[in-house]
Amino acid sequence: MSDEDVAGRQRFASLDGQTMAHGSLVEPERLELAAATAGSTPLIARGSGVCFVGASFGDGVRSIGARRLDRVLDFAPERGLITVEAGITLAQLYQYTVPRQFYLPALPGHPQISVGGCIGANVHGKNPAQHGTFVEHVESLELFHPDHGFLRLSREQNEDLFELTAGGLGLTGIIVSATLRLRPLPSPWIEVRRQPVASLGATLRAMDAAHGNADFSYSWNDLSVFDHRLGRGYVATGSFVPGTAASLRDPLRYPHHDPSAAPPGRRIFQPVLVPWIARLHHRAELLRPRRIVEWYDFVFPGMGFQNANYYGWYGRSGMIAHMALIPRPAAESYLAALEAVLRQQRVPLLVASMKLFSGKQRLLRFDGDGVSLHIHIANDEPGRRLAAALEGLSREAHAPRAVYVDSRLTAADAATLFPQIDEFRERLRKFDPRRRFASELSRRLEL
Repeated sequence: MSDEDVAGRQRFASLDGQTMAHGSLVEPERLELAAATAGSTPLIARGSGVCFVGASFGDGVRSIGARRLDRVLDFAPERGLITVEAGITLAQLYQYTVPRQFYLPALPGHPQISVGGCIGANVHGKNPAQHGTFVEHVESLELFHPDHGFLRLSREQNEDLFELTAGGLGLTGIIVSATLRLRPLPSPWIEVRRQPVASLGATLRAMDAAHGNADFSYSWNDLSVFDHRLGRGYVATGSFVPGTAASLRDPLRYPHHDPSAAPPGRRIFQPVLVPWIARLHHRAELLRPRRIVEWYDFVFPGMGFQNANYYGWYGRSGMIAHMALIPRPAAESYLAALEAVLRQQRVPLLVASMKLFSGKQRLLRFDGDGVSLHIHIANDEPGRRLAAALEGLSREAHAPRAVYVDSRLTAADAATLFPQIDEFRERLRKFDPRRRFASELSRRLEL
């Protein structure tokens, strides 16, 4: 995930192309961690490096890569528990658990993400209203800190540090391994239904109606046209259906993303083309409102589309990702204000999705009761103006933005949107007074 720049240094870039830095990279085995983290150089853990923001690197920071920590350590099917090293990817986890008829519900949409990265960001999957976020499925974990050694963390053991680490952006130390709670896999096949919706408000109502009647639910909305069709799209629901064994995907089939080596942007998705692409997608999906797909293809949709070229093409330096979690009481007014901003700014968007959430917001976690809106915006002057306007809507609605997605989130906005950010800092200083871990993200947020 990095390329050589000058002797002893590496050039790193975030997936969205907005954050770059020069540091070093070592990829130790477990027994080599003490030597790899010796000295006074700031440290940070690094999984697969496909985070939107600079969470796993920094100027003058030594990134501790986990790609050699990718083994399954234990599997207890009678208890539904699996223990894996933190560098194992979601695709590798899938390849191990599905033949054994188990799955992990809260999976984000990219098979290359590591389990350690999922814990450090506390990501979510296709139905956070039912499945919660990733931390809900973590039984325990092992953390290494150069000043504390190896520590076992769970809700019963070192509970405070467990809470600080899950969603702690790698700032408490290096996650070495984790024990995850799996669920029995009813079938390797998912029946996907797409219900057409005419607006953002109609999307919210349709998702409310579908809640509890499907295993997974999310929307796609067309924000590329600014007449009566604005916000049209579909709500996709997925339910397990009986079927024979699915064909296992080979994780090596999909090229490893390398944001650092990606081209600087080709502007294939010109603004004039985006509405046509969105229209074609909308029509194609609704031509087949019901289909049965393999579990892999549902949880990791469109891997041919969500690749490094996509992020490079949509703007000269990648894309601006904006994901806000709107509190439920403010959802209707927020969506009305959003439509007004979109019609005023008239910046066509290709990717926009909504999901229902149910949980409690703690520390820096992207969680709570509400509805999330995730969009990608071209990184040009009109796009940046639109992003600024959406950030204003987020502040007005007290809607937290995803720390691990939003490369424009400032320390001032984080202080407003995350009431417990000072508590996070204080607890981190108490555990690690030397503040051994740092990244471009932590520096931007003044953590």
